[in-house]
Amino acid sequence: MLGAAMLSAGSLPSLSVRAAPARALVPRMVTPSVPDYDVGLWEKRDMPTFDYQLDYYSDLLEGMEKCQQENEQVLPLLNQLSEFDFFSFFSVDLLSSCGYMPTNEEPCGLDACEIDPAEEVPEAMMARDNDEYEFELDSYGRWDQPSDFSEYYDLRVQKEQNTGYDGRRVWRFIHQKISFQREVEEDANGWKRDFNRAISGMHAAVDAQILNDIGVTEEGLDEYRRRLRDEPGAITNLYFAYMLTLCALLEMQDRLNSCNYLGEGDRIRPIMQQLTGAALLSDPSVPRRPAPTRPTPPRRRLASPSDPPCAARCCAGPTRRPEPQGARHGARRLRVEGT
Repeated sequence: MLGAAMLSAGSLPSLSVRAAPARALVPRMVTPSVPDYDVGLWEKRDMPTFDYQLDYYSDLLEGMEKCQQENEQVLPLLNQLSEFDFFSFFSVDLLSSCGYMPTNEEPCGLDACEIDPAEEVPEAMMARDNDEYEFELDSYGRWDQPSDFSEYYDLRVQKEQNTGYDGRRVWRFIHQKISFQREVEEDANGWKRDFNRAISGMHAAVDAQILNDIGVTEEGLDEYRRRLRDEPGAITNLYFAYMLTLCALLEMQDRLNSCNYLGEGDRIRPIMQQLTGAALLSDPSVPRRPAPTRPTPPRRRLASPSDPPCAARCCAGPTRRPEPQGARHGARRLRVEGT
């Protein structure tokens, strides 16, 4: 859901500088410039909460109840899809710097953070990723371009778990510096509230995975109270992020039902068609969206139902064999900062 502007500079031309003529120094009063956010102030401010009882809050509660009633039809389908290569391999450069905050390469001393990259990756997937650098949608470009240090990780092997890493400082930065803080309560800024709700829901989803790994123990119950039960808006926003995902599935129904999925389409499409046709996705209490108030950038044309069955590079077969990735062939163990 986010991108950071990146600037690359080549060699700059040399500039000839001439000394300015001497002039008399005249004392004057200078009004100090006060930055909107002092450096490091995000470390000290109270954490914001995203428990907005505005917009369609009562409808959101109705959608939560409907999710609880219908999840037994939806979750098994999601679990089946997660077992396919298309939805399991994830490419990431763990050595790259964060686009939003300074990154220090400090080794992680927790054994639970140590993971291995996948040794065997479908060639069709590597070809797609190396050929997808022109991807752009609604003026948001792709910033995680493949590099010599990109590795693939299999989410079926590297499952979500409690690594013991304390990620509170990272989440504090996200909620303080990336989430919206100004004029959030204004009626016209429902889109800001929804952005914050989605980020809060993602945080709650990570917490839920950690709690699931800890289990129903004294520690687990204490962490549940701290992370979810006593955190304003955590549970509500967790459901909001889930329903946002269901809305996206419904919006892309035609595309998802006809995709080739890099050669796995014959096995995936029947499951996907059951998922996109589930009653929960089209229930009136689930697809709730505020009226758009932010200026919408020009949109590129997307595939329509009348187009040939999903010939786009995102899910079509490979058109060429990729160049070998040097770093991938030198298998190494990486330590990542867990959640």
